[in-house]
Formats: sequence, C-alpha cells, structure tokens
Amino acid sequence: RVLNLDNQFGLFQYIIMLSETERDIVLTGRMFSSFLSLLGSVVMIFSMVFFGRLSKLSTRLIFFLTLASFGESVVNIWSLGIYNNETELYGFCIAQGLFLQYFQIATFCWITIIAFDLWMIVVRKRTRTSFLEKFYHIGAWVTALLFALFPLVTSSYGLSGIWCWIVNTDTASSVWRFLVFYIPLYLMILVVIVLYVMIIYNVIKYFKKSDTDDKSKKRVRRQLNRLKLYPIIFLLLYIFPIINRIYDWSSDGDQSFFLFLMQALTAPLLGFANGIVYVGLDPEMRRSWKNFLFTHGCCTKYTEPKAGDGITSSESESFDSVDLDIPIG
Repeated sequence: RVLNLDNQFGLFQYIIMLSETERDIVLTGRMFSSFLSLLGSVVMIFSMVFFGRLSKLSTRLIFFLTLASFGESVVNIWSLGIYNNETELYGFCIAQGLFLQYFQIATFCWITIIAFDLWMIVVRKRTRTSFLEKFYHIGAWVTALLFALFPLVTSSYGLSGIWCWIVNTDTASSVWRFLVFYIPLYLMILVVIVLYVMIIYNVIKYFKKSDTDDKSKKRVRRQLNRLKLYPIIFLLLYIFPIINRIYDWSSDGDQSFFLFLMQALTAPLLGFANGIVYVGLDPEMRRSWKNFLFTHGCCTKYTEPKAGDGITSSESESFDSVDLDIPIG
C-alpha cells in the first residue's frame, strides 16, 4: 500500500507491501543483528586497544573497518526511536538515513582497502605500506562523506520502506541509490574478488616453487585462511540484500517478506562476524582474553591457567603479523 505523510518539510510517500506484523518482525530481526554487531565491534575495539595491537598497519585497517561497523550498528539501533513516528521525527529520520549511508560506504571502502593492502604486499612485493595509510583514510572517510551528502541535494533522504535511508519515490532518488550505493557496492565486491584471487594465486605459486619448511607453510596457510574470511564474510552477508534488490527490480513492486527478513538479519552482522574471526580464530588473542578474565576474577573456573595450556610456537604468530608472514617472494 502507498502511505502519504504530511510533515513540515512537505509531502513524502513510501510504498509498503508488507503487513504491519511482517514489518515488526523484520525490524526486530534487524535490531537483534545490530545489537550483536555492536557487541562484536566493541569487543574488537577493546581487544585492539587494551592488548596493544594498533602498532601494526594490518590491525589498524581492521580497527577502522570495525569503527565503521560500530557506527552502522549504532545508526541501525537508532530505528527503535523513530519507528512508527517518522512524521513527528522526520528530521531524525533524515539524519539516520544520512549516517547509515555514510557508515555503510565507509565499511565497503575499508573492506576494499584491506584487500588492496594485502595485494600490495603479496603481489606487488611491497613490504611496507604504511606510507599509504593517509591515502586510505582519504579514500574511505572522504568518499563516504561525499556519497552521503550527494542525496541531500535533491532531499532524497526519508522513510525507505521500513527504516530511513534514500527514498525510492522519485527518479532523482532512484538514481542516487544506484550512483552512491549499488554501483559502488557491486564494483567493490568485484574488486575484492579479483584482488583476493590474485593474492591466493601468488601464495600458491610461492608454495610450489619455495623450499620453505612445512611448518612455515602451515603457518602462512593458516593466516591466509583467516584473511580470506573477511571478504568472504562480507560477500556472504550481502547475498540477501543483493537478491532482495534484484527481486524488487524485477517483480514490478512486489516485496518478499522472506528476503526482507534475511536482509535485515544478515546485512547488519558484519561487526559480530568479524569479531568471531578476529578474537575467536586467533590463538594469541584467545589467550590474552583468557588471562584478562582470570586476572579480573571472571569465570575463573574456565580461565584458570593449566599445565600445557599455552599456545604452541607455530600458533604464536598473531593475525596482526600477517604483513610479515605472507610470502612476498
């Protein structure tokens, strides 16, 4: 159905094909995933800062990705204060749409930058890429800011279905959706896939030619597998948003409750999934957390150090040292 809402900024409308119950369920799922992502982001930020991991560029890049995921989670949770009050809180709705656009594009940029930095190390044989960090910040934060500000020119932020974002009720807004979100998203996905194919190819080629001992090869392979998870997670979490958008374009306005729900559950989960990879799959990080919890008297039954509880020397290489361990020829 089409709802026309009057407010002090003029008349705006949005199209909703889902029932009220379905909308409530979709928003609840989105809030659940956003809270999980917020938790994962907070744990990652605390881990990097408290355990002193920010000295390496590889960790700082993940840290900035986490900041973007944290911001997106906060903006998503913002929906709780706006839902069903969009007309009275229309200014807040516009602000939410703008910040949501900003942090989503920033997230896309940092995912791409991480892939590019690894490509520079593995394929281009650049052992030091710290000189690029200032350009990374410009490429991520400034690009996100510009892509968030452009839709303001045509007043294209407002209620977009269930949450606030770029509306789809006029030609200009539809064009902005493509120019500042979908086209960048698809291009970044393509770039990330190409870069990681090249990275993996070069590492495999190195293994075939190198006389490196099996122990070193296992360490590099383990770290590379962890690295691969970041773009894979990103791609998996955005499968349903992409499918939902394609279905929306091809179905002449029809909307699928299942696709909306899966989009709401998966798209906001990036911070939580990255937290599992960063904390859960890093033996040294797990040990740091275990020592921290035991020192502060938390879960002592499970965190008390035991004989032979340490990590092996082959495992002691943290994910943060990947820029040193990935073979560069």
